Amino acid sequence: ERQATAIYAPTAARQTYVVYLRRGDEVLHAFLHPVTGEITGTTLPSTSFVRWIQDFHFNLLNGRGGRSVNGIGGLLLFFLCVSGLVLWWPGVRSWKAAVRVHPDRGWKRTNWELHTAVGFWTFLFLSMWALTGFYFGYAAQVSAFLHRVSPLSQVEAPSSRPTGAPRFEAVDQFVAEARERAPRGHFFGLQMPLNPRGTYIVF
Repeated sequence: ERQATAIYAPTAARQTYVVYLRRGDEVLHAFLHPVTGEITGTTLPSTSFVRWIQDFHFNLLNGRGGRSVNGIGGLLLFFLCVSGLVLWWPGVRSWKAAVRVHPDRGWKRTNWELHTAVGFWTFLFLSMWALTGFYFGYAAQVSAFLHRVSPLSQVEAPSSRPTGAPRFEAVDQFVAEARERAPRGHFFGLQMPLNPRGTYIVF
């Protein structure tokens, strides 16, 4: 059984409502006629090769646990980049010569120079990939840390005490109340509570 988690209004590019139906980590998109509300089509989770590659890249084919491992790997890669730069640093006067490769000094020397040169010229890119990988694995923790260092501008949603399961029948009521508060606004979508203390969010 799938649980409805959000509904989004028609747009210029998509003339239907879209309802997100979740079961575990799997999300199905149902498209509804804007007048009759009839389901005009659904999009099942993709099982294509590209989707497999995406799941491997983000989650190591293991859901949230794989993403956490991926985040740790990103952090370790960042420390590897920094430690390599520290070990390589030859001094202010010699750094330019230390990023050149001389193929006529023997294969061992050439291999070492190639390793240090490639490491130096790719340091920024590898560090960026490593840190963003760590962020994707631990987004909430990273955001909380950054908020302590430099407070972020954000609005905390109030918690609720629901007496029953979320109901899509209440959508009209919530949209009407939102329009009273923002009469010039255009309804974009509605998100259902994501946990027992969550709230409906009208966009």
